[in-house]
Amino acid sequence: MYAEEIPYKIEDIDDLPREEKRENWGIAFGLQAVDGLRPSGYMRGLAEENISGGKTHAQVSDEVKKYYSEGKGSIAEREADIASERIKFILSEKGFSFRPCALQEIHRTIFAGLLNPEMPGFSEFITHEIPVGSYRDYPVTKQERVLGGATVDYAPPGEIEAALEHDFEREERFDFAGLAADEKAYHIMRFISGIWQIHPFGDGNTRACVTFGVKYLRSLGFTVDNGPFERNSRFFRDALVMDNYRKNRNPEYLKMFTENLLLDGNNDLSFEIPAISLIY
Repeated sequence: MYAEEIPYKIEDIDDLPREEKRENWGIAFGLQAVDGLRPSGYMRGLAEENISGGKTHAQVSDEVKKYYSEGKGSIAEREADIASERIKFILSEKGFSFRPCALQEIHRTIFAGLLNPEMPGFSEFITHEIPVGSYRDYPVTKQERVLGGATVDYAPPGEIEAALEHDFEREERFDFAGLAADEKAYHIMRFISGIWQIHPFGDGNTRACVTFGVKYLRSLGFTVDNGPFERNSRFFRDALVMDNYRKNRNPEYLKMFTENLLLDGNNDLSFEIPAISLIY
């Protein structure tokens, strides 16, 4: 009567179709560009073997860990390769929980052992490894090219948890009934943009928020085109910055990206978003 006789099936991410594997790898690789990183040719070769069925994901994971444990490659390649492998794994899992703790777990899974002060671009004031899966306990700013050197106003550390809970609760109550596909898409991308603006973690916010966001979009039935993330991740990050600069907010670039990502759009995203002029 209650289908208790039907057994649970253990999920196997290696059973995914080739095209779905390729899409997940494409998103994972493309997202590294938001932090100026580029996956190695070695990692891309392993990915192709996984896509073709020549290697399981577990074998790819073991091989890339062994490769870097032997001192091969650079520090930057190590982060890009291992983070890519982990993002691909997360995107391949069907399960999804719409909770702030899920975002924390995604950050922990992607960046365990990777966020350390040896990486290029770390502040001279950071002398220890950044905790993963934990909210930052210090304020942050970042000079942005598209803001003429100004910064987005990120959430103060004492407000991060409450801000995330507020945004998640509001999103969970949102009624999508009667909305057109483009209205739904713009709304969801604004939600993702909003949790990015909170900037809950010390580093890796864009990659963690996007990984969570892709799973959220898929849970709502959206098909996510991997191309924009694969080719235009820097455009996307700059679009997030422009969408969250309260003194001169411009959501148009995020809308362009959203159209290409979710609505079969054909906007040119190859250009560099021009910096605003800070004249008051």
